[in-house]
Amino acid sequence: MHKLSSLISKYCKIFSIACLVFSSLFLFVFNGYSQSPELKKSSVLFANENFQEIERILGDAFTHARNYPPEFNSEIQREDLERDLKKIISQLEQMIKDSSSDKEILFKLGAANTFAFNLDIPGSREKADEYFKQLFQLESNHGEGHLFYGQHLSGRGEFELAISHLQMAADAQLDIALSMIGLVYIQMGKKDEAKTYFQKFLNKYPGDSQTQMMLDSLESSGAYELKSMHQ
Repeated sequence: MHKLSSLISKYCKIFSIACLVFSSLFLFVFNGYSQSPELKKSSVLFANENFQEIERILGDAFTHARNYPPEFNSEIQREDLERDLKKIISQLEQMIKDSSSDKEILFKLGAANTFAFNLDIPGSREKADEYFKQLFQLESNHGEGHLFYGQHLSGRGEFELAISHLQMAADAQLDIALSMIGLVYIQMGKKDEAKTYFQKFLNKYPGDSQTQMMLDSLESSGAYELKSMHQ
């Protein structure tokens, strides 16, 4: 029993490190996309006087509710975000009625509903699936969409589907997806596959010390031993 507890403790530690590393990198991608020239072509969004407020709330939601369970300093903070998130989802849904082919609104609706899902808001899972589906119908290789949806699916435990979307993000030159695939394989208890994808990322960014730390921790001779959570 002590050995099992030790293995679980090591697993949780390596997973926690991975989450910290890749959440910060994912935040960089998310913020970069929010300021991208492509996004600024969305006339419906930028014509809306509440655009800056929508951006602010989505940023807050990313900070507190991109993972499950969400993290807040107080219950009041959580209640405020839930209220604000429901409000902007309603606003974005009204916008999409006026411009059903606006990819950026669909992306934001998909993202907003992944946050809502982590806040246990009813119907958000189905909405996230539907809006990302519509987005990919308009642009099958929407890299940021695949990255965001893949991360969301991994949080739902749909690992194989998550990997397929993250691979499409990687194919769209979003290299952070390679490391995120490695993280999904850690969740699946597949050490060798995780090592392969961390190494792919390191081949592109050989100076990345955090990913190197993750790879080293998965080596049989390293500090941690990885076991499947199903064993």
